[in-house]
Amino acid sequence: MTDIDLLNKLKEGDREAFRETFYTYYADLVIFSSNILKDRYAAEDIVQDFFVKFWQERRFVSIVSLKGYLFFSIKNASLNQLRDELSRERRKSGYVNEISKEIYDEYSLYDDAEEKNYDKIKQSIERLPESRRRILVLCYYHNMKYLTQYYPTLNF
Repeated sequence: MTDIDLLNKLKEGDREAFRETFYTYYADLVIFSSNILKDRYAAEDIVQDFFVKFWQERRFVSIVSLKGYLFFSIKNASLNQLRDELSRERRKSGYVNEISKEIYDEYSLYDDAEEKNYDKIKQSIERLPESRRRILVLCYYHNMKYLTQYYPTLNF
């Protein structure tokens, strides 16, 4: 059957004409969409979804060239898919940037608080008597846990 015959039968609601249109063009439309999307599975979904809508909506009256209409529709559906994917990726990227900024802000607040605590500890250590300060510094900063062995050299 020619495209003109198929189109005329589709306009009459002939299921056999729809089936023949599907089997005649499905593989070529999937390849065409795959070349745009670079994803065969997504292309198959697009072509299948198109044929479902094509049959359900039955807007065959304005079609002049069946093959031209099918390829034009699949091209648009494939480009819309790419646009939607790009939009999702941009949104995801925006979310990642937002989350990264929140994490950075949270850690910078943590760093500020930690720095303030460190300053307070340092000031408290400076207020200790000299002997206690030396012991604390040796134990904490120089990891000398057993000061008794160094006691004679401490000169307290």
